[in-house]
Amino acid sequence: MSGRRRCGGPIARGPASTSLLLAGAAALALSCPADALTINSTFDASVTQPARDAFNFAAAEFQALYTDPINVNITVNTNTTGLGGSSTPIFGVFSYVQVRTNLINDNTAHPSADGNTSVGPGGSINTAIDPSTTGRYFIPRAQEKALGIIPNDLTTDGTFTYNRNLIYAFDPNNRMVAGAFDFIGVAEHEISEIMGRIPGLGANIGGSAAFLPYDLFRYTGANTRGVTNTGAGTFFSINDGTTNLHGFNDANTFGGDPQDWDASNPSDPYNAFTGTNQGHAITSYDITTLDVIGYDLRQAVEIPEPGTLALLGISLLGLAVLRRLRRRRT
Repeated sequence: MSGRRRCGGPIARGPASTSLLLAGAAALALSCPADALTINSTFDASVTQPARDAFNFAAAEFQALYTDPINVNITVNTNTTGLGGSSTPIFGVFSYVQVRTNLINDNTAHPSADGNTSVGPGGSINTAIDPSTTGRYFIPRAQEKALGIIPNDLTTDGTFTYNRNLIYAFDPNNRMVAGAFDFIGVAEHEISEIMGRIPGLGANIGGSAAFLPYDLFRYTGANTRGVTNTGAGTFFSINDGTTNLHGFNDANTFGGDPQDWDASNPSDPYNAFTGTNQGHAITSYDITTLDVIGYDLRQAVEIPEPGTLALLGISLLGLAVLRRLRRRRT
């Protein structure tokens, strides 16, 4: 699984690679500019213009942060429940060796400080020992393109759905509004999930326990993995648990998604929960999450002040494996 292929070329998949969910195609012209991540949005008719503008603002933040010359294609829709959610097609089955090799090769081709830490001596990806219980890994579709496993294309990589009956703040310059949810924060949260910030954590996928690359950065202590722990005491680390960059949500106690952050920084958009009158801002450790799972960080990027958003729970629907990450209101 060595090397990176962009915008066409052979597809390097794992053995017996299977699509667990295939979404529709985006009706957009294929683009693959050098050093430019492109997030293409396809809006349902129920999505208002302010919501479209706010989503595109959030998408532009990710485009400014990462340079992978790929298209991430997102359908935006509405419903009348929860706050926000996303569904993401995932593919497998990959071995730990294949996942690790792809992450190392990606950072070798496009190194970053955090990426170097994660794959270097004492890094979370440095070890050749598989921390999972089954050795079965799946990779979200957009992340496959970022890693060069499949060629760039315009097939849908995920769907973002939000509750159209709630009140939102859409203005990027006024995101903390009494009685309103920060829509840009909701979008930041779900875009990052579609890009790969989602867990496997030993959930039953295709009849057996399965894992995703993001699980490899989950710890309960130094040199102690937490790849099946969805409860208290787990945290995000890129140096084998030595440094706790941020705590994960205790989903066993509070509900919500286990891969989201705990509530220690209320303004972080990757939190498991949020409320009205709460603005959000992407943080340095938020940026690191996508950096170390295969997205190429733009060099000399200016890190925003701490802050960001909130989420929801996972449902795996049999062999279709639709990942719905619904946000909770507080």
